[in-house]
Amino acid sequence: MFGLIGKMRAARGQRDAVMDVLRETTGALPG
Repeated sequence: MFGLIGKMRAARGQRDAVMDVLRETTGALPG
C-alpha cells in the first residue's frame, strides 16, 4: 500500500517537474 502511494507521489512530482520546465521554456507564450 505504502509502495503504491510512494509511486503515485513520485509520478506526480515528476510530472510537476516536467510542467515547471515546460512553463519556463514557454514563458514568453501566453498562459
